[in-house]
Amino acid sequence: MHSKVKKTPMVGYLTLANNQRENEQTFKRGLRELGYIPGKNISIEWRFAGGKVDRVPELAAELVSRKTDVIVTGGGLECPLAVKNATTTIPIVFINISDPVDSGLVKSLVHPGANITGISNFLLELPSKQLELIKEVIPNASRSRLFRRPVQ
Repeated sequence: MHSKVKKTPMVGYLTLANNQRENEQTFKRGLRELGYIPGKNISIEWRFAGGKVDRVPELAAELVSRKTDVIVTGGGLECPLAVKNATTTIPIVFINISDPVDSGLVKSLVHPGANITGISNFLLELPSKQLELIKEVIPNASRSRLFRRPVQ
């Protein structure tokens, strides 16, 4: 009888950041919470650009050539754009992009399209947009109040 050897999933991680240690620890902690232990049931290919934007496309291409199963990007728009330009098949997950639609990363927030999805910090801009809408609906309003429930 032949037993199939199960392939360990490989995650690529690309960031523009300088602070390699903090990024690694945070990412590994999140994986552990989901039951993934780096070196045991998952492997990670780390790429840190050290704040050098010109290195990002080369690092993205390296991760694609390693045939990672997914590429996670952080640290600005340059990383997910470089990975998006480097592959149309490997899934890409971006972190904290202000407006992924305007930046051309995704087609829409509801249906990102292609091989890319992620987490947007677009909600940080929502209160100002809500105030704009209030002013549009009630042009004579001189005061408004915004209530929000704390994030848990």
